[in-house]
Amino acid sequence: MNLNYSHLYYFFIIAREGSIRDAAKVLHLTQSTLSNQLKDLETFFGSQLFTRASRGLILNEIGKAVLSYAQQIFKLGDELTMVMKSSGSLDCSMIRVGLVSCLAKTNIERLLCTLWGNEDVIIRTKSDNLVNLIKLIETHEIDLILSDRPIFLVQHKLKNIELGCQQLQIVGAAAYAELAASAKPDLNSVPFCTYSQHSLAHEYLNDYFTREKVSPKIVGEVDDINLLQSLAQSGKALVALPSEMAEELIKARKVIPIGEAIKCNLSLWGISPMDSSLYPSLQKSLEDFVATQILTSAHF
Repeated sequence: MNLNYSHLYYFFIIAREGSIRDAAKVLHLTQSTLSNQLKDLETFFGSQLFTRASRGLILNEIGKAVLSYAQQIFKLGDELTMVMKSSGSLDCSMIRVGLVSCLAKTNIERLLCTLWGNEDVIIRTKSDNLVNLIKLIETHEIDLILSDRPIFLVQHKLKNIELGCQQLQIVGAAAYAELAASAKPDLNSVPFCTYSQHSLAHEYLNDYFTREKVSPKIVGEVDDINLLQSLAQSGKALVALPSEMAEELIKARKVIPIGEAIKCNLSLWGISPMDSSLYPSLQKSLEDFVATQILTSAHF
């Protein structure tokens, strides 16, 4: 019997998801089919790859070694396919970046702009919540996460890089001009769209409302910064945008500022594996971005 790469891929997804049930949902297979595929792979290797526990499957030492090889195999296959379809040159590197959905696209464009001008680099981005992106970086399916918060749990074996810091600015359409003219705008009962609860900006806004003793009429919670921008421009609701993004829209006369900027440390963080170095071109891009910020002491 030869090594079946489909079986290896099923094992890879089971290890990533932590259970046959969750992996079956991702692969659109029945749990019994996936369980049999795993048994076939374990028979081939002559050893179990997981320790069965009540909370799911836990990789044993042999399973961890097999996963390490599987990660490299599928990463190289993915890169080969992308590089050949995009440029036909094997000299290209593919950099995979995970983006937390609530990040302002202006920051991302500025950070990665030098890479997009590099003919030897292909960039693949994926937007998702931080929990799912952590799973992907731990299985080496992405190389870097750009997030609004750092990771503190030691078991993740990830390192944080603080790339920059902004404040939040409440903005709205011209219809709110009377409210904007006030030295201290009264936000009570005013339609307001905030961030989803897994965003750090959500917490900052709640703290701000509590501190100022105001109760806006919350009409929605979203994690798409571009949707928030559209809502503000349409006049449907007020929103709080990162200061740099807000300033660009105000300058273009697409929105108006409502009150002073909210004083908070809304940082942009890079998260990468602790035991691996970044691509030189990606590291250079991060260093150039940090050099334009208030922060100047990021550790790569």
